[in-house]
Amino acid sequence: MVLHDFWTFFIWSTVAGLAVIGIYQLFLLILRARGVFVTRTKFGLTMIFDSEDADGTPIRLLNVNGTFQSVSYIAPELRFELCVHYHRMMAKVIQQVSARDHVVVMGGGGFSLPKHLATHMSGGVIDAIEIDPKIVSLAREHFFLDEALAAASSELRVIEDDAWKVLQDADASSIDVLVNEVFAGRKSLGPLGTPAGAQVVKETCRWRGISG
Repeated sequence: MVLHDFWTFFIWSTVAGLAVIGIYQLFLLILRARGVFVTRTKFGLTMIFDSEDADGTPIRLLNVNGTFQSVSYIAPELRFELCVHYHRMMAKVIQQVSARDHVVVMGGGGFSLPKHLATHMSGGVIDAIEIDPKIVSLAREHFFLDEALAAASSELRVIEDDAWKVLQDADASSIDVLVNEVFAGRKSLGPLGTPAGAQVVKETCRWRGISG
Protein backbone atom coordinates (compact mmCIF):
# COMPACT_ATOMS: atom_id res chain seq x y z
CA MET A 1 0.00 0.00 0.00
CA VAL A 2 2.81 2.36 0.95
CA LEU A 3 4.68 1.50 -2.26
CA HIS A 4 1.53 2.10 -4.32
CA ASP A 5 1.02 5.51 -2.69
CA PHE A 6 4.65 6.41 -3.34
CA TRP A 7 4.43 5.60 -7.05
CA THR A 8 1.11 7.44 -7.36
CA PHE A 9 2.68 10.51 -5.75
CA PHE A 10 5.79 10.19 -7.93
CA ILE A 11 3.79 9.94 -11.16
CA TRP A 12 1.52 12.87 -10.37
CA SER A 13 4.48 14.99 -9.22
CA THR A 14 6.26 14.24 -12.48
CA VAL A 15 3.19 15.09 -14.53
CA ALA A 16 2.69 18.34 -12.61
CA GLY A 17 6.35 19.27 -13.06
CA LEU A 18 6.22 18.62 -16.79
CA ALA A 19 3.03 20.67 -17.04
CA VAL A 20 4.68 23.62 -15.30
CA ILE A 21 7.70 23.37 -17.60
CA GLY A 22 5.42 23.20 -20.61
CA ILE A 23 3.46 26.27 -19.53
CA TYR A 24 6.71 28.16 -18.90
CA GLN A 25 8.08 27.23 -22.33
CA LEU A 26 4.79 28.28 -23.94
CA PHE A 27 5.00 31.60 -22.10
CA LEU A 28 8.51 32.15 -23.47
CA LEU A 29 7.40 31.26 -27.00
CA ILE A 30 4.52 33.76 -26.82
CA LEU A 31 6.87 36.51 -25.61
CA ARG A 32 9.43 35.78 -28.31
CA ALA A 33 6.70 35.74 -30.96
CA ARG A 34 5.84 39.27 -29.84
CA GLY A 35 9.44 40.43 -30.22
CA VAL A 36 10.45 40.12 -26.56
CA PHE A 37 13.97 38.79 -25.96
CA VAL A 38 13.94 36.60 -22.83
CA THR A 39 16.87 35.16 -20.92
CA ARG A 40 18.10 34.57 -17.38
CA THR A 41 20.73 36.73 -15.70
CA LYS A 42 22.24 36.84 -12.21
CA PHE A 43 19.18 38.51 -10.66
CA GLY A 44 16.39 36.67 -12.44
CA LEU A 45 14.29 36.51 -15.59
CA THR A 46 15.38 39.27 -17.94
CA MET A 47 13.37 40.72 -20.82
CA ILE A 48 14.36 43.18 -23.55
CA PHE A 49 11.70 44.67 -25.77
CA ASP A 50 10.97 47.69 -27.93
CA SER A 51 8.23 50.24 -27.33
CA GLU A 52 7.60 53.96 -27.75
CA ASP A 53 7.81 56.90 -25.39
CA ALA A 54 5.03 59.46 -24.86
CA ASP A 55 6.08 61.29 -28.04
CA GLY A 56 6.04 58.13 -30.15
CA THR A 57 9.84 57.85 -30.32
CA PRO A 58 11.05 54.23 -30.46
CA ILE A 59 12.77 53.05 -27.27
CA ARG A 60 14.23 49.80 -25.94
CA LEU A 61 13.68 48.63 -22.36
CA LEU A 62 15.51 46.25 -20.05
CA ASN A 63 13.44 44.51 -17.37
CA VAL A 64 15.14 42.31 -14.76
CA ASN A 65 13.01 40.20 -12.43
CA GLY A 66 10.00 42.44 -12.93
CA THR A 67 11.84 45.76 -12.45
CA PHE A 68 12.75 48.11 -15.29
CA GLN A 69 16.51 48.66 -15.19
CA SER A 70 17.27 50.69 -18.30
CA VAL A 71 15.79 52.41 -21.34
CA SER A 72 17.45 53.58 -24.53
CA TYR A 73 16.47 55.31 -27.72
CA ILE A 74 16.86 53.09 -30.79
CA ALA A 75 17.43 55.57 -33.62
CA PRO A 76 21.18 55.89 -34.40
CA GLU A 77 21.21 59.66 -33.87
CA LEU A 78 19.54 59.30 -30.43
CA ARG A 79 21.25 56.22 -28.97
CA PHE A 80 23.46 58.18 -26.57
CA GLU A 81 20.78 60.64 -25.50
CA LEU A 82 18.91 60.12 -22.22
CA CYS A 83 15.28 59.00 -22.17
CA VAL A 84 14.37 59.63 -18.55
CA HIS A 85 14.25 62.97 -16.75
CA TYR A 86 16.24 62.04 -13.65
CA HIS A 87 19.16 60.88 -15.84
CA ARG A 88 19.11 64.21 -17.67
CA MET A 89 19.24 66.06 -14.36
CA MET A 90 22.09 63.88 -13.12
CA ALA A 91 24.05 64.39 -16.34
CA LYS A 92 23.61 68.16 -16.10
CA VAL A 93 24.98 68.22 -12.55
CA ILE A 94 27.90 65.93 -13.40
CA GLN A 95 28.92 67.98 -16.42
CA GLN A 96 28.82 71.16 -14.32
CA VAL A 97 31.00 69.90 -11.46
CA SER A 98 33.20 67.30 -13.14
CA ALA A 99 33.51 67.96 -16.85
CA ARG A 100 37.05 66.53 -17.15
CA ASP A 101 37.38 64.37 -14.07
CA HIS A 102 36.78 60.86 -12.78
CA VAL A 103 33.14 59.75 -12.64
CA VAL A 104 32.14 56.35 -11.26
CA VAL A 105 28.70 54.93 -12.02
CA MET A 106 27.76 52.02 -9.77
CA GLY A 107 25.42 49.77 -11.75
CA GLY A 108 25.41 49.23 -15.48
CA GLY A 109 22.21 47.74 -16.86
CA GLY A 110 21.85 49.18 -20.35
CA PHE A 111 24.58 51.76 -19.52
CA SER A 112 22.35 54.72 -20.43
CA LEU A 113 24.09 57.30 -18.23
CA PRO A 114 27.69 56.11 -18.82
CA LYS A 115 27.13 56.10 -22.60
CA HIS A 116 25.77 59.64 -22.49
CA LEU A 117 28.57 60.96 -20.30
CA ALA A 118 31.28 59.32 -22.38
CA THR A 119 29.95 60.78 -25.62
CA HIS A 120 29.04 64.24 -24.27
CA MET A 121 32.06 64.97 -22.05
CA SER A 122 35.61 65.51 -23.27
CA GLY A 123 38.73 64.36 -21.50
CA GLY A 124 37.09 62.68 -18.52
CA VAL A 125 37.18 59.11 -17.27
CA ILE A 126 33.93 57.25 -16.66
CA ASP A 127 34.00 53.93 -14.83
CA ALA A 128 30.77 51.96 -15.20
CA ILE A 129 30.62 49.01 -12.79
CA GLU A 130 28.28 46.07 -13.43
CA ILE A 131 28.39 42.91 -11.33
CA ASP A 132 26.76 40.61 -13.90
CA PRO A 133 28.86 39.82 -17.01
CA LYS A 134 25.74 38.64 -18.83
CA ILE A 135 24.13 42.06 -18.42
CA VAL A 136 27.26 43.61 -19.93
CA SER A 137 26.94 41.22 -22.88
CA LEU A 138 23.29 42.19 -23.32
CA ALA A 139 24.24 45.87 -23.23
CA ARG A 140 26.79 45.28 -25.97
CA GLU A 141 24.31 43.31 -28.07
CA HIS A 142 21.09 45.27 -27.54
CA PHE A 143 21.92 48.66 -26.01
CA PHE A 144 24.69 49.95 -28.29
CA LEU A 145 27.45 49.88 -25.66
CA ASP A 146 30.18 49.06 -28.18
CA GLU A 147 29.03 51.93 -30.40
CA ALA A 148 29.38 54.29 -27.45
CA LEU A 149 32.85 52.97 -26.69
CA ALA A 150 33.88 53.64 -30.29
CA ALA A 151 32.33 57.13 -30.35
CA ALA A 152 33.38 58.24 -26.85
CA SER A 153 35.15 61.56 -26.32
CA SER A 154 35.90 60.61 -22.70
CA GLU A 155 37.37 57.29 -21.62
CA LEU A 156 34.62 54.79 -20.78
CA ARG A 157 35.84 51.83 -18.74
CA VAL A 158 33.41 48.94 -18.25
CA ILE A 159 34.24 47.07 -15.04
CA GLU A 160 32.68 43.66 -14.36
CA ASP A 161 32.79 43.49 -10.56
CA ASP A 162 30.91 44.18 -7.33
CA ALA A 163 30.53 47.98 -7.17
CA TRP A 164 30.68 48.02 -3.37
CA LYS A 165 33.96 46.06 -3.41
CA VAL A 166 35.44 48.38 -6.04
CA LEU A 167 34.42 51.40 -3.97
CA GLN A 168 35.96 49.97 -0.81
CA ASP A 169 39.24 49.30 -2.66
CA ALA A 170 39.40 52.78 -4.21
CA ASP A 171 42.08 55.23 -3.08
CA ALA A 172 41.06 58.17 -0.90
CA SER A 173 39.64 61.12 -2.86
CA SER A 174 40.21 59.25 -6.14
CA ILE A 175 36.65 59.78 -7.40
CA ASP A 176 35.29 63.18 -8.37
CA VAL A 177 31.62 62.16 -8.75
CA LEU A 178 30.05 58.90 -7.61
CA VAL A 179 26.67 57.88 -9.04
CA ASN A 180 24.71 55.11 -7.32
CA GLU A 181 22.54 53.29 -9.85
CA VAL A 182 22.48 50.06 -7.81
CA PHE A 183 18.92 49.84 -6.58
CA ALA A 184 15.68 47.87 -6.48
CA GLY A 185 12.73 50.17 -7.04
CA ARG A 186 13.42 53.13 -4.73
CA LYS A 187 15.68 51.26 -2.34
CA SER A 188 19.48 51.22 -2.52
CA LEU A 189 20.93 47.75 -2.30
CA GLY A 190 23.48 46.38 0.15
CA PRO A 191 25.50 48.59 2.51
CA LEU A 192 25.21 51.76 0.43
CA GLY A 193 22.34 53.08 2.55
CA THR A 194 24.15 52.47 5.85
CA PRO A 195 26.43 54.76 7.90
CA ALA A 196 29.39 52.57 6.89
CA GLY A 197 28.51 53.06 3.24
CA ALA A 198 28.23 56.82 3.72
CA GLN A 199 31.68 56.88 5.33
CA VAL A 200 33.25 55.00 2.42
CA VAL A 201 31.64 57.42 -0.04
CA LYS A 202 32.93 60.37 1.98
CA GLU A 203 36.48 58.99 1.98
CA THR A 204 36.71 58.07 -1.69
CA CYS A 205 34.63 60.77 -3.38
CA ARG A 206 36.17 64.24 -3.77
CA TRP A 207 33.03 66.10 -4.82
CA ARG A 208 29.74 64.42 -4.17
CA GLY A 209 27.66 61.30 -4.50
CA ILE A 210 24.49 61.14 -6.60
CA SER A 211 21.87 58.44 -6.14
CA GLY A 212 19.51 57.24 -8.83
